[in-house]
Amino acid sequence: MSFSSSSGRLPVPQDLLAMPGGVGGASAAADDPLAHQGRTRSFPAERGQWATSVHCPAGELLDELGEHRVESWRSALSAACHGAEVHPVDSPHLSLSRTVILRHHQIAAYTDALRSKLADSACCPVVADKLIALPNDDCTRTFFALRLAEHSAPACEQLVARVDSAMSLFGLPVYYDQPQLHVSLLWTLGDRSQDRSVQRLLDDISGDLASSGGVGFLADQVVCRSGNKEFMFSLS
Repeated sequence: MSFSSSSGRLPVPQDLLAMPGGVGGASAAADDPLAHQGRTRSFPAERGQWATSVHCPAGELLDELGEHRVESWRSALSAACHGAEVHPVDSPHLSLSRTVILRHHQIAAYTDALRSKLADSACCPVVADKLIALPNDDCTRTFFALRLAEHSAPACEQLVARVDSAMSLFGLPVYYDQPQLHVSLLWTLGDRSQDRSVQRLLDDISGDLASSGGVGFLADQVVCRSGNKEFMFSLS
């Protein structure tokens, strides 16, 4: 997931929008935040509408960080958030698009266009060196995310531009201006981005990350998720 430095907010998280029976499914379902750790749906659930987003899987980043380090961050952030629950993100990834809505009959054409735009794209070595707090668009959740290092972002921004080109063909919103690319690891309810105790902790963690050269992974695959379907594109 990525956000605009001008808005300071995240696009709608795909783990929320692609729930079975929701916006991305074949039938509408009532929204029950209690069934989803307090999360609320940002798009109404309507038959035939498929929440769609594009990303690079970042599971290797978790392997490099190690379960113990991520758990220590989660525990410390929960304390900094005055005891609020902090949850792991189900499938860490580097977002290359906003979450948009496709009608079912558009999915095949859109994925064909995306495949064409990505045809000669190269793998991207990704390095992240700072942990930051980012609220989503409606400020119902805050994500704690690893921001890409300055030298690592340009190659990934080229992927974003290719995805934007496919979006434009269908009149869909392109990504944010001057995106600050990142991989979300943890989340909590509410907007914690201005909390001073949280920011002090993030600064300490970021200092340790930067001094060790950051953590990284190889972005060698792009995934388009539309509802409960996934389309995978290998990078050369």
